[in-house]
Amino acid sequence: MAMPVYIQLSSLALFLLIVISSIDLFRNRSLRGKKNSIHPNSELLRFCGGDQDKAGRLINHERRRAPQISQKKAEERALESYKRDRRI
Repeated sequence: MAMPVYIQLSSLALFLLIVISSIDLFRNRSLRGKKNSIHPNSELLRFCGGDQDKAGRLINHERRRAPQISQKKAEERALESYKRDRRI
């Protein structure tokens, strides 16, 4: 006995929702747990008053916005955002 079409479509939609949610959760978790190696003489680190955690959070924010960018590019964008927000 075949299932009605609306049940099949509902099952497919639920399956796709679970898959997409899992991918998004994995992607965000992998970025969140990523440690940033910030050079001790980094301008961003200097602007953050030597606070590596703060600099790392700023870099991770940029990497979440654009996951394909490099560590260096994320650091540059984080510094630009920090300067813009502080009007430096």
